[in-house]
Order: sequence, then structure tokens, then C-alpha cells
Amino acid sequence: MPVATAARPREAFIREMFGVVDRQDSTTFLTYLTPDAVFSFGNMPPARGGPAIAAAFDGFCQSIKSLQHAYVRFFDQDDVWIVEQIVHYVDQWDRRHSLPCVNILRFADDKVADYRIFMDVSPLFIPPA
Repeated sequence: MPVATAARPREAFIREMFGVVDRQDSTTFLTYLTPDAVFSFGNMPPARGGPAIAAAFDGFCQSIKSLQHAYVRFFDQDDVWIVEQIVHYVDQWDRRHSLPCVNILRFADDKVADYRIFMDVSPLFIPPA
């Protein structure tokens, strides 16, 4: 199970976790989170705990073809990390989008306990004209 330790800095842990997200692997993604984690994506209701998080994650992944995170900056303050990114998507109509994103990750027990995504993904769901 992945755990952030002194031998494995949090930035490396976070990059590895986003690699799992990019592979759309909800089972492995959950191993980076505490069992009682909260997952918030934009203005959607927060998902609490593994089954709810997996359902939210899988539901979003089923609505797109692919995603890839590109890092802009990492900020940290104690157990809180902020990750600024550009996320590259391929939508269900094979269009490419590069959307700005900020994630706030709060750690507990060397795993993510609170995962918040701030971004507007609405361009992914606008049908072609």
C-alpha cells in the first residue's frame, strides 16, 4: 500500500497518485486515501469513504476517453499540499481540452484524507456544433 514517508517525499507520492488517476484505476487510487477520506470535485456533492469515492471517480472516467495531468507548481504547508496543474483531456467526441486545475490535498496518517478538485470541466460535456 502506498504511504508517504521521509524516504518517499510527499511530492513523489502525489505524482504517483496522479499517475494512477491518469490510468483511471479507481482500485489503486483508493490505496492512496484514508478509509474515511472525503473527495470533492468542483460543485458536485462530496463523496465520503472508499465505495462512494470509487463510484464518483469511475462515473467521471466513464464520461471521458482519457486524461493526463501536467504539473505547474506544488505548494505545501505542514499536512496540506496544493497542486496546480493543467489537465489534458480527450472527451467522448475525441476533442482535446487542456483545462486549468488546482487540487488541495490534506494528509492524515501519511495518506490523503481530504481531496478537493477546483476546476471547470464543463467544456468536456458541450456537444460539438
